[in-house]
Amino acid sequence: MNYLEKNPDWLVIDIGSQIGQYSLFAAKFNRKALAVEPFIDNVYRIHKAAKTASLYKNIVLLQNALSNKRNEVKLLSKHNINVAAQTLLQYKDKVYERDPKNKYLVETILFDDIVPYLPRKDDGTEFTKALLKIDIEGFEPYAFQHASKLFDKLDISVIYMEWGNIPIQTDATDIILQMIEFLTQRKFKPFINESHPLDLNNWRNWPFNVMWLK
Repeated sequence: MNYLEKNPDWLVIDIGSQIGQYSLFAAKFNRKALAVEPFIDNVYRIHKAAKTASLYKNIVLLQNALSNKRNEVKLLSKHNINVAAQTLLQYKDKVYERDPKNKYLVETILFDDIVPYLPRKDDGTEFTKALLKIDIEGFEPYAFQHASKLFDKLDISVIYMEWGNIPIQTDATDIILQMIEFLTQRKFKPFINESHPLDLNNWRNWPFNVMWLK
């Protein structure tokens, strides 16, 4: 909220929107938001909430899963308690056939594929700056393999990222390091909060949530 108050010209990008709590808050704050959420039940929830609160003009909503390959059909794992905890990790090496009866099957896009759908300002001009929140249950390193176009187009100053599901992936060390390098090359540094930086060499022991700041 502090960042949005101080920077009224920032776009909000919400990857892994869950039930829309961050996108809806941004929209209520009269900010534009791009929400990307793969699970259809959550998409319905976001759509209904935005319509009920008359916030739909401030939100662009995409039903897709970010991955390192586009146009694949992947399977979300089920979670009986948390509707925000579905992940592609469990079946990440498998590709499926489309089946409209299975709501856990989702189509993938690349991070860069969201560029044509970025909302514009009310006057029709493009945003040049943004805040990014990403929580895709440990699949972040795969998504960041194709994010250059987005980061070249927008000056993203702050990234809120769920980290807890990343270091436990012992088979993904290389792409995790690639993601860290992608961010550090763009002048991002990891923090617990603005006052507490994190050691890049100790990424396996970072807290569950981190923020990247320029």
